[in-house]
Amino acid sequence: MRSVGLGLFLSLVMLGALLAPAGMAEATRPEPFAATLTITSAVPMSVRAADGNVFLTLASEATLTGDLEGVLTYEVRVIVHPTGRGNLQVTGIFEGTVDGQWGTLATRGQGTFDSGFQQGQLVMGHGTGDLEGLHMRGTFEGPIGGPLTLLGWMHFDP
Repeated sequence: MRSVGLGLFLSLVMLGALLAPAGMAEATRPEPFAATLTITSAVPMSVRAADGNVFLTLASEATLTGDLEGVLTYEVRVIVHPTGRGNLQVTGIFEGTVDGQWGTLATRGQGTFDSGFQQGQLVMGHGTGDLEGLHMRGTFEGPIGGPLTLLGWMHFDP
């Protein structure tokens, strides 16, 4: 009985070794990032008003410096409420380097603004080139019109 148990144990160990993926990759540890975003252009694409609110869509471009170096081409949708406060949503593509590695990243963000100051959250990912597998999540804040400070965490998935 003892040899049957030992044989079964060795068979299971061998089976586990055969089925285990070779060189299992893990995500890198999250690292902080910091960058400055400077808006270089903002062209109104549409403007309309309803119920005291103003709805704007802008085609914009910005340069980023710091841990991100490059250009962000994006669309921003803005709602300005009668109080002067508002909301914004951003979608775009960053092209440049992150920590010295080149590629593109899809970028999404949302935030609020009041009294000339804006703040919000951003997510960057779905990278190409050296940035494939990079995920970034963080915040932005600064005066309307910039420059904005971006702070957050980034890591690479295998």
